[in-house]
Order: sequence, then structure tokens, then C-alpha cells
Amino acid sequence: MGAPPVICLVHRNQPGYIYLLLLGCNNYPKRVNTNGADEKLDLRLCYNFYVPTICFFDGIKISMFYDEHLPPHFHVIYSEDKAVIGIDSIVIIDGGLARHIRAKVFEWAAIHQAELRANWELARGHRPLIQIAPLD
Repeated sequence: MGAPPVICLVHRNQPGYIYLLLLGCNNYPKRVNTNGADEKLDLRLCYNFYVPTICFFDGIKISMFYDEHLPPHFHVIYSEDKAVIGIDSIVIIDGGLARHIRAKVFEWAAIHQAELRANWELARGHRPLIQIAPLD
């Protein structure tokens, strides 16, 4: 039996620290600074350091950050295009998508708007997000 996997993360707002997640170990997660000092972290804080993918279809990756700013939204990546899409008003808040991809994302979001709102609330509470079915 090998050692448990370790995930190392660097937070964009705290570049002097490395965050370590050691799966199945009570002494982790830890924040290690450049001087070698470390401290145990609340696991809820670690949700801020990765972006869960909540759906993937037709090459379109849909994800949601933890601890995000208002208004409620999700992130879309398709090839080199990126966009932030509102949940309550399904509009592009930032970025851009090709017309045919935007149409698919908007259709998907309209179908799954209640699930997107539920995931937004889960993320705000630092809880695991649910997967949402792709567009058929």
C-alpha cells in the first residue's frame, strides 16, 4: 500500500504559501510558508483553491468557484474561449463565447437554472457541489 496522494495548491491571493492536501490524513490540510512553518487549516478553506467542474459536454467545461463575488454565476471554458455567465439572468457577465457555444450554454443553463442556484448556495457554504447533467 502506497502513501496517500498529496495535492499541492498555490492560492492566487497568497503567493508566499503552498497549501497541501493529503487525502485521508487528519493532520492536513496544511499551509506551508516559505520559511517552512506550517499550520493546520480548516478543510472548508481548501474549497477556495480549486474550481469544481459541475458539467462537461461537447467540449464545454462548466465550473463554479467557491467564495465567489455576487451576482451568482458560473464559468465556461470552450477551447480558448472563456466566459462568466449569470445564473439568475442568463447573460454573459464577462468574456465571450462563439455564437453556437453561447446558444448551447444558455439552453443548458435555462434547463438547469434551479440546480445552478443550488450549487451557488453550496459553494457559498463551502460544501461539495453536485454534478449537473449535460445538454442532450
